[in-house]
Amino acid sequence: MNNGNSNDRNTWEPGTPTKFGMADEGFLRKILRSGHVAYTGPIGLFGGKSKQQVGGESHSRSVDVIHRGLSRRWEICLDEDDTSVASEFVDNLEAAAIIAVHWLNGVPKEDAIASLAKLAIQMPRNPRKEDG
Repeated sequence: MNNGNSNDRNTWEPGTPTKFGMADEGFLRKILRSGHVAYTGPIGLFGGKSKQQVGGESHSRSVDVIHRGLSRRWEICLDEDDTSVASEFVDNLEAAAIIAVHWLNGVPKEDAIASLAKLAIQMPRNPRKEDG
C-alpha cells in the first residue's frame, strides 16, 4: 500500500522526536539495527525500506506503519517495488517490527504474508460510516 508520496518521508535517526514515543522509536531502532533505512512521514506514518540486488536487478521493499484510531492499533503495509503485497491491522507493534525486519531482509513473500496474518486483529466497525 503505497501510502502517499515517498518524498513525504524523512530519514529517521536516533534522537529525532517521533509522534508515538517509545512505540514507534522501538520499531524504527529495529529497522536501523538491521541495516535498513528508517523513516517517518506525515500524520504519524513511519516505517523502513531496503534495496536488494537480485540477478543484477535492483528491487526495493518497504514497510509502512500507520496509526489507526485512538488506541494502540496499527496498519502494517508491506510493499515490493512500490506495489502493495499485504496490509493488516495489528495491536502488537513489537511483533510486527520483527516481521518488518524479516520482510526487509528478503524473507519469501508468502512467509511474510502468513506471519503478518497471524498477528492480524479485527478492527471495530464505525457505525457512523455505515449509516452514511
